[in-house]
Amino acid sequence: MPHYYALELYTPESPVSTSSETLPWSNEARKRLDDAGLVINHSLLVGEILGENINPAIELLDEINRANRLFEESYENAESSSAILYEEDINLLYEIFSKILEHLSAAISHTGQPVGIGGERLLASELVGNDANGVLYLHSRHVELLTLKMKLEELCDFLKFATAQNLLVKIEI
Repeated sequence: MPHYYALELYTPESPVSTSSETLPWSNEARKRLDDAGLVINHSLLVGEILGENINPAIELLDEINRANRLFEESYENAESSSAILYEEDINLLYEIFSKILEHLSAAISHTGQPVGIGGERLLASELVGNDANGVLYLHSRHVELLTLKMKLEELCDFLKFATAQNLLVKIEI
């Protein structure tokens, strides 16, 4: 999957209106996550470092990527495409990302410094660095893990909300 793609709540009858940032029936759930691709890719990397089984998510995203490539090859002038995640896919991603969030929350302090065995694993990885204050970050795009944790919370809330409201999720590639 490319790094840059968005997730948007979707219904088969009509797309959920994106005229405002949050949904009318929820003050918390956002309708669209523009930086979802980066959050997903970085979270999978952290999940792998922390020992989480990320293979089902990678297989699903690879399947979507293959379908997208076939679409682009079939329609030469296509600028972008989208894929729809159904309830089963949304639940799978929620399960994996909520576990990653749980592990990451246990591995960093409220200031982003390493804590416990998970923090040691992160610090031992060549993919993770720490600044002068001990705040952990991914070398890739210098993403602080505390910021990633907050973005991952948004992603999990988004996926959970989609399932609770019987909505689908559209991936805009």
